[in-house]
Amino acid sequence: MEIRAEGVVAAAKKIDNAGADLGERIAALTSALGAEGACWGGDESGQQFAKNYQPSADKAVDAMRKAAEAIASIARGLTEQAESVRGLDDEIRARLGRADG
Repeated sequence: MEIRAEGVVAAAKKIDNAGADLGERIAALTSALGAEGACWGGDESGQQFAKNYQPSADKAVDAMRKAAEAIASIARGLTEQAESVRGLDDEIRARLGRADG
């Protein structure tokens, strides 16, 4: 098995950027929706709509935020693993160099 640490780190940065972009878009969306307020009105039908809509909307936003956090976590994990592999490679090279000496 071969792992190219530099490639993994580069891919992790792209993944992290995608997660950050998703987080920014979620924040913009929730801000825009919040600025609109309760556009369904306060009458009986509007209240009924809100009763069904708001919990689902909150769950959807929460799921999107968790997805952005998960993407960032994956990027961190990939970077940590690549650095670990790089460190092990360096240690093996150093040990082999001493064995040859």
